[in-house]
Amino acid sequence: EVQLADSGYGQAEVLVNPVHLGALYTMFENNGDILNPTLIYSGSHDNKVWKSNVVSKDAANLVLQDLIQVVENPAGTGHAAFTSGLTIAGKTGTAELKTSQTDTTGTETGWFVGMTTNKVPNNLLVVMMVEDVKNRGGSHYVVPKAKKVLETVK
Repeated sequence: EVQLADSGYGQAEVLVNPVHLGALYTMFENNGDILNPTLIYSGSHDNKVWKSNVVSKDAANLVLQDLIQVVENPAGTGHAAFTSGLTIAGKTGTAELKTSQTDTTGTETGWFVGMTTNKVPNNLLVVMMVEDVKNRGGSHYVVPKAKKVLETVK
């Protein structure tokens, strides 16, 4: 029971890779539908739905607006990704990699999921993870790197 509760805020044994994370975030821009991940851009894609109605359209939009504030609000953890002329929604995170609860020598992986939401010319989703960000700012180390990729659609 404790592990289940801990997993709610990203602790315990939560396993996710960048493809899964990116796919999950597509629900916020697609009215609650998770799109099938595309790893290689071939010039066109059909936005095939992988899981439909995972959350309601209203819930997806509410979360999307909050993710936009993560970047647009100067106090947001992802504000370093703010780019004038682009609406970017984002979420930062830091994963601790430990062998046990008492491990004090474990490292950290910083991550940032960012997506453009104003379709210029197509939305871009970036999931970036950087290993060993402990003592380098955690997820704040990752955001400026992701910004460079997001700016390519401007």
